[in-house]
Amino acid sequence: NLDDHLVGLREEVKKFRLNLKDLPEALLTELVRWKLMSPVCRNQGYVLDGLPVSVEQARALYFVAPSAASGDDESKQLDDGNTPDEEGKQRDESDDLQKPPPPPSANLSAPNRVVVLDAVRSLLEHRAQALSQEDADKSGNTDIEFTRRYDLFKRETNPANQSGLVAYFERDQAVEVLELELDSEEMYTSKKHFVDPIAKYMEQGGKPYNFHPTPDEVDAAKKELDAQLAAEAEAELKRQADAMEKDLMDKQSRAMSEKARLEIIQREEMDILEARSKPLRAYLMETVIPVLTEGMLEVVKVQPDDPIDYLADFLFRKGQHYVG
Repeated sequence: NLDDHLVGLREEVKKFRLNLKDLPEALLTELVRWKLMSPVCRNQGYVLDGLPVSVEQARALYFVAPSAASGDDESKQLDDGNTPDEEGKQRDESDDLQKPPPPPSANLSAPNRVVVLDAVRSLLEHRAQALSQEDADKSGNTDIEFTRRYDLFKRETNPANQSGLVAYFERDQAVEVLELELDSEEMYTSKKHFVDPIAKYMEQGGKPYNFHPTPDEVDAAKKELDAQLAAEAEAELKRQADAMEKDLMDKQSRAMSEKARLEIIQREEMDILEARSKPLRAYLMETVIPVLTEGMLEVVKVQPDDPIDYLADFLFRKGQHYVG
């Protein structure tokens, strides 16, 4: 099954890594093809950079017929002297037990967009020369490897080469190939010469659905979240201010109500005191006030040396008079 096949590929890769050797093209192609057939690539799509580099590799990656292996088996069986019918019966009995199921049609993972970026050799050589020796060895940009890879690229992408990679995609696979000539480093960052043409080409037939948010969408979502948080903070501040204002108004209302209540109580107490003091006032007005007034007038008239003692003596005499 596919898991066993992947385990076998891992073991092959480990052997080459332990021996510090580059992966053979066949093994690299097999690994990439396995990845392209994964559910992630089949459902969401993929971007393959730098591959394929030749028509042979493109066929191996995308368009290997599942029946190729069975054709080889049939040739081998015929060479052994058996008839096709006999060998077919033997295959029917043994394939289910010994062979993994054939891979699904590789055409499902074929690209529907192909972009070819071309540049002058001097620009590419300048990039390669800027690498350290270690990086040049790892990336295949030594003098010999650079020349080999550059010549292969120019041959495969030459429009006049009807057996080249560009012609293969356009003629045999009906895929329109976008070819860009970039003559300077500035053109690789140019919106007019690099970004816009690729975006327009990729969005032909409708803008592709992106399962992940774009940077603009992430920025817009962040701004929306920030605006929402700011609005919530502003609403919370307003709620607190309104609550404080309401609490202050409630306190003022309670204070005014309490003041009015105390005034009413005070008036009621004054009314009670006044009602209770009426008999006393009447008694004083009838008995004490006239004598006291007369005594005070007498003090003013006589102007004695000790007015208090004189007034007391006057009141005593008056009292004796009333008693008598």
